[in-house]
Amino acid sequence: MLKKGNTQLYFLARVLIVLSLLVGCSTAPANTPANTGKAVETSALTQQAEQKQAEQMPTAQASAPALSESQAQTAQPAAMNHPSQSKPIPQKQEKEKNNASSQKQERETTKAVAAAERTVPVQAAAKATVDHAKTKKAQQASETSPAKKMVSFSIVADKERGTILSPTEVEIQEGDTVLDVLKRVTREKKIQMEYRGVKATAYVEGIDNLYEFDRGSKSGWMYRVNGVFPNKSAGIFPVKAGDKIEWLYTVDLGRDLGAKLE
Repeated sequence: MLKKGNTQLYFLARVLIVLSLLVGCSTAPANTPANTGKAVETSALTQQAEQKQAEQMPTAQASAPALSESQAQTAQPAAMNHPSQSKPIPQKQEKEKNNASSQKQERETTKAVAAAERTVPVQAAAKATVDHAKTKKAQQASETSPAKKMVSFSIVADKERGTILSPTEVEIQEGDTVLDVLKRVTREKKIQMEYRGVKATAYVEGIDNLYEFDRGSKSGWMYRVNGVFPNKSAGIFPVKAGDKIEWLYTVDLGRDLGAKLE
């Protein structure tokens, strides 16, 4: 083995030899036979290397696996998939548009429901107030207005004609007499009635075209109040609420009706 100092000298000597060779090559005439031979040899080596490289390239290309369409798309630069550089497809745009429309409609529906929920209690409260006012008004009217005074009223002819007016509830007014009630009822029911005289001299001649003496010399009209035949003219006999007033036709001066004249 060479020592360290000898090794350095040996390496330096080799470097100097190489440099001298390089200098000699650069200064040699270009058209010398030696240089020409070296150039031809270098050109041949270069062509062989290029030919070998060309033969190896198809093999390398054939050995490389072909990329599928999806892989080729995936292999594109990542920037192509960035949202800022790619445009959404029409289907996605339509879907986003539909979603926005649905959300808008949902918001409008929610607002409408909320408004209805706010309106219903207000309407209910207003209706309750109106109903309460009506009820109170009706109560006040019933308290302030006097109760109606009613009587039972009927008209019965002889056995041949029968009942002209069945017992009917009739409203009376303050100061009414039996004749006043008869006139009002026959007018409202469109029943024919004829009388003569006034007040104490008033006398009923015919009702429903059935007159006195039509069934004999003792026939005619009489009235009865609460089962009693008053010995007074109907023009002066007063009535009160709850009375039962009957007009009856007699053929025997009231005896056939059980009349006991007062």
